[in-house]
Amino acid sequence: NQMQVDCMQAVGETRRGLQDAVGSPWRELGLAMALCNDAVTGADGKLAGDPTETALLEAAETAGFSQTDLHTSLPRQAELPFDSERARMSTLHREGEGVLMWVKGAPEGVLSLCVDQLSADGIVAIDAAALQGEAEQLAAQGLRVLAFALKRLPALPEALDAAALETGLTFIGLAGLIDPPRSEAAEAVAACKAAGIV
Repeated sequence: NQMQVDCMQAVGETRRGLQDAVGSPWRELGLAMALCNDAVTGADGKLAGDPTETALLEAAETAGFSQTDLHTSLPRQAELPFDSERARMSTLHREGEGVLMWVKGAPEGVLSLCVDQLSADGIVAIDAAALQGEAEQLAAQGLRVLAFALKRLPALPEALDAAALETGLTFIGLAGLIDPPRSEAAEAVAACKAAGIV
């Protein structure tokens, strides 16, 4: 139960890390992984929270996306918590005079709400079917796949209605996570084989 980010996909490219996340959409993917996230860093420096969220935050922070610093520059104003029916969560952050909403969830649910996607050249047309295919290819490799999107709002809405807010999204990218075997797993398997258990 110790998840880790195995890869990220955006604009048809797969990366193992965000260390070079200086341009779009990789920068936004790093921001989304750090900000649309309820995991926290404890006083002991260890991450605490849901295993998926701690894995996303660890990958983002390793690449220099400090959640603490980002909460200062892009403070969270509101949240649409995850629920199993929507299979996603959204967080709203103040950005200057406006609000930036980050969305994270199951690819099929997030992609159905996206009207375009972010590329190195800005906003471009989206091929949701192709992106869903990419997500399914990652899932076929045994990865847990999450999709990320964003939306800019002029102000914090008075009513936090998911059905109204989580529409017209801009797709950012995908993250594939694994639950790697523990270091002691090989030893346990060897002991079972030695005992005649196969």
